[in-house]
Amino acid sequence: MMTDFQDFIEAEYEVIPEQAQKEQKPDKRGGDITINADPFSAFISGAFGTVNNITNAVKEYGMCKQQEETKRAEIKAQMKVQIEQIRFQRDMCLKYLEDKHQEQMAIIQNHHEKHMKLLDNMSRRIDKAIEMADSELVHDLLRAEAHVIEISNELELKYMELSGSSPLPKGYLQ
Repeated sequence: MMTDFQDFIEAEYEVIPEQAQKEQKPDKRGGDITINADPFSAFISGAFGTVNNITNAVKEYGMCKQQEETKRAEIKAQMKVQIEQIRFQRDMCLKYLEDKHQEQMAIIQNHHEKHMKLLDNMSRRIDKAIEMADSELVHDLLRAEAHVIEISNELELKYMELSGSSPLPKGYLQ
């Protein structure tokens, strides 16, 4: 029988020593391919393969869950640190505002005390001036003022008589 060369596939290959084969890691994606002619053996092989896949999936899920829990714990720890920093800054700001308020209140209180002393001093002086107003000097000044007003009125009346015109309307006594 004659063989047709088209049925053969040419391929290059090289022999890998046993030690190098042990060092190479098998590709997780490909895996081993097993061909069984017996249906029962194929079923058992497929069932075990499925169980292995499920077991691997559960292990991966556990690792992912653990990684996520670790990340969440890290995020919570960072959040607690940042919250404490914010609280510290808030407390510092409140302390600054309270100190600033106390300082301003002290300045206002100081000004208030100075003004009250000044007002008390002025009030005492006014009281002394009122007390002095009852004295004889005030009465003399009032009499002198009345006398000046009287003289001024007399001069004005004489001036009106000399000018010949009376500022008073007719019918009034002059």
